[in-house]
Amino acid sequence: SQSFWFMDFKESAKTITNFFENTSGKRIDGVIAVNENFLKNLSFKESLTLDTSSPSWFYGFYEAFGRKPAGRWVSLANILDNGLKSHDVQFYFKDPSLEKFVEGSGWSTKVTAVDSKDILGVSWASIKGGSLNLELAEYRTQIFQDGSVVVRLNLMVRQSLGDESLSYLKVYLPKGSQVLKAEGFSVREKIPEFSYAVKGFSSDKRVNSFIPSKVGEVDVFEEGENGVIGGWVNLKRNERNTVSLEYISAIKVSRIDGKGDYALKVIKPNQKDNIPFRYVVTPQEGVVIESLEPNGFVSQNLGEYQGGISRDLNLTSTFLFKK
Repeated sequence: SQSFWFMDFKESAKTITNFFENTSGKRIDGVIAVNENFLKNLSFKESLTLDTSSPSWFYGFYEAFGRKPAGRWVSLANILDNGLKSHDVQFYFKDPSLEKFVEGSGWSTKVTAVDSKDILGVSWASIKGGSLNLELAEYRTQIFQDGSVVVRLNLMVRQSLGDESLSYLKVYLPKGSQVLKAEGFSVREKIPEFSYAVKGFSSDKRVNSFIPSKVGEVDVFEEGENGVIGGWVNLKRNERNTVSLEYISAIKVSRIDGKGDYALKVIKPNQKDNIPFRYVVTPQEGVVIESLEPNGFVSQNLGEYQGGISRDLNLTSTFLFKK
């Protein structure tokens, strides 16, 4: 539950590798993370006999693969390729050439706002108790005539396992996004006083500009190339809660001859279940929506998309801006 602290799996895996090697004294070549549901589906479709819930599932997986005739390896390779592209199977290697191969194959998670493309990523770490389960993500946008974008994000979460939990949830946005409202977060946890420098610890260069926000019980900081809004979400067993954020995105719709596109990339969270996702675009005065692709629905100057986040999702809306 703590191995996906960073949205970028490479960064999380580097941290886990460092902790493991320093505490165990053993050296490893890398980290593999596999979605349990992916294993179950693979086992069912390919008639592989393995206990997907067992900590030693990999040995059963390896032996089951070895028993497959050569003619069946093509279908297995296709299933594995789909698993890698949907981040149900993730690799990290310390060897730079192997890691470059993973990144070049499009198998790694990379959250970065590029040019005019907005981003949304959600990650969490359970410090105590069972893990959170994201049951629904709803992303509502208002597009204004000057190209500015105001977002209302609703995340419906449930405490899925164990007793009451203590979890820190992070929402990844473009750097410079301005938080307007934050609801549904728990009161900030008090961090025990501790002299990190005396114990040999140093600050993590991947996380900086960490400041408590004046809006709700959230923190605002930067992680790598992204802005982050983070806060505690503490729930009792099977308790549900809705975490909501309202913010002005740092990304504006660029216009050429009165026409412009708003593109959004949603990164699939590291969760075994497929996550329902709803996207609503509401143009404001002087703005008309033309299309929402792929598979979006446009009616009465409103755009809507409903689906699941089974892999990274890219959506693009096209608008006309009246003079």
